[in-house]
Amino acid sequence: MPTLVTPAREDEERDAVVAAWVGRGWSVRRLDRFWEPPILERADVRLYGDMTFCLFLAERLGLELISPPDDLLLRVDARWLGRDIQGVLLADALQQSYPIFVKSAVPKLFRAAVYDAPSDLEQETIGLAEDTLVLVSNHIKFTCEVRCLIRRDKVVSAAVYEGEANVDEAKVFAEDFVRSHAVAVTYILDVGWIEGHGWAVIEANAIWGGGLNGCDPEIMADCLALATIE
Repeated sequence: MPTLVTPAREDEERDAVVAAWVGRGWSVRRLDRFWEPPILERADVRLYGDMTFCLFLAERLGLELISPPDDLLLRVDARWLGRDIQGVLLADALQQSYPIFVKSAVPKLFRAAVYDAPSDLEQETIGLAEDTLVLVSNHIKFTCEVRCLIRRDKVVSAAVYEGEANVDEAKVFAEDFVRSHAVAVTYILDVGWIEGHGWAVIEANAIWGGGLNGCDPEIMADCLALATIE
């Protein structure tokens, strides 16, 4: 029986997914001291939580977490993105013209944002090596943002989480992207609308560390069942 292993602390979205998981007759283990995990049947474990929680337990238990490639946006043609995205070293990003949007290639090493000056980025990335790969792009504005859950090359749930949008139109765009790109068996795809361009991919993230942002918790549970493997 699949066992969802998740942090003990309460979280509204995560709790909704846990309820959906239990509703399928599957088991749940909520861990407080996750750095001292109990004995678990490795083949049954499915992880869901923040990055530190999931990455630590995956390493401890010898599991693989299914995630989109860190450099996915660098592989995608600009027509899907609506902006120019480059991969550069952190040291080189500090030499760019500002303001500029910067995010880490490896998710959540620092705050993804538009930085007005090199000193702002330098302050945000204290402690990171100069050769850390980051993604930089010109500053554009998404007037709306839609979260899509992808499972086996299909958009299985979608919801607007910023602004106002036609979800069906967003899904059509997302489905076109999914059919054109082999990314992962399950993942989160965020898309948004750029005035003068149209729909564009914002980013792709791992299901095991993502929030619902309005998507169906029942479908999230089905996606999570595929997101951890031995």
